[in-house]
Amino acid sequence: MSPLLSVSAIARKLGRLHALGTEERRALVQGWVLLAVLQPGLRILPFKRLMRLLGAGGPRPAARSPSPERLAFLVDLAARYQWPAPTCLVKSLAVYALLVRRGLDAGIVIGASKKDGRLDAHAWPEHMGRPLTDASTRSRYEPLIRWRRGTDGLG
Repeated sequence: MSPLLSVSAIARKLGRLHALGTEERRALVQGWVLLAVLQPGLRILPFKRLMRLLGAGGPRPAARSPSPERLAFLVDLAARYQWPAPTCLVKSLAVYALLVRRGLDAGIVIGASKKDGRLDAHAWPEHMGRPLTDASTRSRYEPLIRWRRGTDGLG
């Protein structure tokens, strides 16, 4: 790959970034930072403590905040530029934090399924009880834990 191609690829990406609105760019950067911090945070802190930290502080609603679905999309977009690739739990935590920060209802569901004798788990964010991720992925999993701001996450 020649340096010229990589410069043009960067220019295209920057052009797409510029096409986002101010609040979307802010959410994209916040999501990217959250993903980078949450990856090691999950290894260092107990889950309940991490959830309390993500829900701490009062909401700071943005004048024109992106929709919850758009916030989830922007976190997925930011995840493409993380190494190592964030897990579904890390991405769900980032969406949760962005929703809570904007004063919106937020939750996380952790589900599991058994396939070919193996236990498989998946996490997804919710807003007002509605999942913010692809239904085809989620449908295989039986919810085990539903975490809403202000709950202990059991049930």
